[in-house]
Amino acid sequence: MKQRLSVEVVNRQKKRIPVVLIKKITKDILGNEERIGEIDIVFVDDCEMRELNKKFLKRDYPTDVLAFPLKGGGEVIISTDTALAQAKEYGHSFLDELIILLVHGILHILGYDHSDEMKKKEVEYAKAWCKC
Repeated sequence: MKQRLSVEVVNRQKKRIPVVLIKKITKDILGNEERIGEIDIVFVDDCEMRELNKKFLKRDYPTDVLAFPLKGGGEVIISTDTALAQAKEYGHSFLDELIILLVHGILHILGYDHSDEMKKKEVEYAKAWCKC
């Protein structure tokens, strides 16, 4: 039986999300890392992110990205409000910040922690997809 790769993008906030591009990047990373499974990429506002961060990590503030590895895949949750603020702070586009956060979350799903190896892969994938 052939296993499959499934990427679902869910937008639970008001900013426009480039769904096709998000799916393409996710599939590219998973293919390069030779992984398959079901991955959900969820976009939320800071209000919802704060609640999720509080519920799962006991931190009462919004964060930019949460990643939840699950058997056979995982879920990446990105706050578009925080992404927009960080894009302005770092001097690049909102889209580039979404891509950076997406890459970061996917690498966590794949088991990477905050290490030099993870940073190297983040830079590699960001250079492939970002204009920053």
